Formats: sequence, structure tokens, C-alpha cells
Amino acid sequence: MEIEPSEYCFCVIAARESLKRLENNFYSALILFNHFRSKMGLEMPTDPTSNYQFSEVAARDAISTVYYFRSSLTQLAKNVPLCPDTQNTVKLNLIYEAQELYNEYFPEAASVRHGIAHASQGMAKPGQSRKTSLNDDGDSSVDEGPKVIKRSGFHGSVVTVTFQGKEWSADISEESLKKLQEIRQLTVDAFDFDVNV
Repeated sequence: MEIEPSEYCFCVIAARESLKRLENNFYSALILFNHFRSKMGLEMPTDPTSNYQFSEVAARDAISTVYYFRSSLTQLAKNVPLCPDTQNTVKLNLIYEAQELYNEYFPEAASVRHGIAHASQGMAKPGQSRKTSLNDDGDSSVDEGPKVIKRSGFHGSVVTVTFQGKEWSADISEESLKKLQEIRQLTVDAFDFDVNV
């Protein structure tokens, strides 16, 4: 089935709207994360009504948001040259620059997201724990069984997870929000106008 040129244009519009929506979603997750982290005291982290649990939910949403932000950037870069309305008018170099900036600012985003999204799978079968755990001697080799199972945890605004035998981190902070805004602004500059979402 042949793809109509207008379909590429639709993908461009969807990617731009997605980037703005994801920026807003990260802001909301950041507000919730900070709110519940500030209220954490001596409570049982396993209590589903605890501030710790709500912090984890906000953290997972923020981390997923950063991960999907990259997908929208990729979609934008692929479809702008194929859409007749944008192929000769949009500054594609700025979109490529936005992708480079994303990779510089969030190099561990995919691994952190996968570590959180697939956490339960890491212990589903014997031997899989080697991929999601670290040895207690600091060696991240997956050749031997783990000596200690290390899962996700908070260190201030930084969430750390284990995935494929290594530790990965994501920062849920105002600084990360500013970086997402800086990246998205490059895409806005590429079009010379913003989208309304």
C-alpha cells in the first residue's frame, strides 16, 4: 500500500504536539515527585498509600516521559523531509541538533526506562537476576550469579536502577525540565512557530 504524502505531514504534526505534551507531562510528574518526596518521613515504603509509593509513581512517569520524548524527536526528524509542506521550509539541521542535545543530556534514559519497565521480568526465571543485579564487589560482570540484588532507589532527585548488570540513573529535577525545554525550543525554532496543545 502506497503512503500518501499527507500521512507524513500528519506524523510531523503528531510529533510536534507530542513533544509539547511530553514536556508538560514531565513538569506535572516533577511537581508530584517533589511534593511526595518532601512529605516522606518514617513510613513503610510498601504501604500503597505512602508518600514513598506516590513518589515512585511520579518517578516512573517522569522517566517514561523522557524516554518517549526521544521517540517523538526521531519521528519528527524522519518525517519532516517526507512531508511536502515541510521538506523545503523547516530547518532540519535544528531538529538534528535537538536529537544530539537529547543524547548528550539524557544518555541513560532508555536504560533507566527499561530497568523500571521490566523490573519484574528480571526475577521471573533463574539466571535472569544476573541481568538486573550487581555483584557486591562492584563488578558488573554478568558471567557469575549476583551476590547482591540491587533494585531501584532514590538519592535526592536522582533515581537509580539496575538493568543488564549495570546501574543507570535519571535526574528528576528542574534542571532536567529546562533541558527538555531547551531541546523542544530547537524544534520550535526549526518551524518558526509553536504548536497549540
